[in-house]
Amino acid sequence: MAGGVVAGVAGPPWGVPHPTCGPGVSQERYTCPSLALHPREPVFLAQTNGNYLALFSAVWPYRMSRRRRYEGHKVEGYSVGCECSPDGDLLVTGSADGRVLLYCFRTASRARTLHGHTQACVGATFHPVLPSVLATCSWEGDVKIWH
Repeated sequence: MAGGVVAGVAGPPWGVPHPTCGPGVSQERYTCPSLALHPREPVFLAQTNGNYLALFSAVWPYRMSRRRRYEGHKVEGYSVGCECSPDGDLLVTGSADGRVLLYCFRTASRARTLHGHTQACVGATFHPVLPSVLATCSWEGDVKIWH
């Protein structure tokens, strides 16, 4: 994947809203700065300030999966976003150290790590029509397009 900087773009360049949530998820011991609904499974992901993504059932009583957790990135108090790919096979999240991490949804293993920001990567979103295109943004305000 190659990245490029797009100047003057606020949020995802194709206008896709990015869901965020301030309060913590009831079963999670850390606050959760962002949530992402899986496009095909009845689950959602909660980005935690404990430096991992937690997987929850999207059906009441909203239980957290104890078997699957996505680790390896750093949140460190930033409102780091997370998202599922349109087909649901990949998850993407930023990291406080500027990295962008992609995880395999089924296995929770790291699929790829991208290095592209000098400050915290706080947002990452897949293009809704072109699944191989990813946009990320950092705390310093730059936006990169990966393809």
